[in-house]
Amino acid sequence: MYKRQVIDNALDKVSQLKGVLFDWRREDRGSSAGLIAQDVEKVLPQLVKETTALGGNDSHKNLNYNGIIGLLVESIKELKDEIQELKNGTSR
Repeated sequence: MYKRQVIDNALDKVSQLKGVLFDWRREDRGSSAGLIAQDVEKVLPQLVKETTALGGNDSHKNLNYNGIIGLLVESIKELKDEIQELKNGTSR
């Protein structure tokens, strides 16, 4: 049986991340947008893996972007709850 757990404090975790625009080191790959793997690693370390290049000389961090989806979904739900509380004039 798989262990399932809702991501707690998702909005706080999302707030620790930075969306960035960047240029790839290889010029033929151009520019892109994404997250900094080292930032994600502090929040959800299971989404980041260290990978060694085929030549074995270089390593870099790979980010599982699909894993970010759950974090974003839970943070949106937290925002929705906060908005509803504000509309109702209640607080936590």
